[in-house]
Formats: sequence, C-alpha cells, structure tokens
Amino acid sequence: MFHLDKDETWAVDFEKVKSKAAVDLESVVTHEIGHILGLAHSSVKEAVMYPSLKPRNKKVNLKLDDVEGVQALYGSNPNFKFSSLLDSENFYNKTISLNPRSCSWTFSSAMVVFFLLLMIT
Repeated sequence: MFHLDKDETWAVDFEKVKSKAAVDLESVVTHEIGHILGLAHSSVKEAVMYPSLKPRNKKVNLKLDDVEGVQALYGSNPNFKFSSLLDSENFYNKTISLNPRSCSWTFSSAMVVFFLLLMIT
C-alpha cells in the first residue's frame, strides 16, 4: 500500500492544472507501483524509479534500468526485446480511446489502473 500526500498539488492534466508546483499523479503512482513490486530507487535520472520528480514533469515510460530491475527480481522473459519497445513508435504513449466524448487514456495510465485494481482485489 502507498500513501499520496494531500499537501501536494496533484495533476492529471497539466493543461487544466496551472500551478507551477503541480506534480504528475500518474508518474508518482507508476513510481510507487515499482516499490510495491520490490524495486528500490535508481541512480539513473531518466528512470521511473529515480527518487525525485520535478514539478510539471511526467515520467511514466519505463527505461532500461527499470526493466532490468524488474527482471532481476522476477526473471526475464526470453522473448522480451527492449529495443522493440523503442522501435514501436512510442508504444507507451499511444492513445487508447475509450469513449471520444468522455476521455482518452495512454497505455501507461491504463496499466496504472490495472495494477491498482489488482492490488485492491
């Protein structure tokens, strides 16, 4: 379980939240799910598991260091090719339209919801 500090100015959409101190909720939840999976902080600044995030920045795309950390804990998939993610036209940021009038989700935000639901059931 993790705690989200109520004192933060959380943002899901930086277009709607104008605060210069806004923190991206999806980035923090993705990072915290990494801890739930057993990952420690990374020294790689671009990694999701790096210990800090500047306001108004988004960091949800897994970097090689994040993937290698999970593989060290759970083993690797012999069919997984990190380079194929890089070549897949930015796979993690492709939009999945659920209902054109209501919202659109990125793959990574859908995965965050999936993991949260998995944890509470």
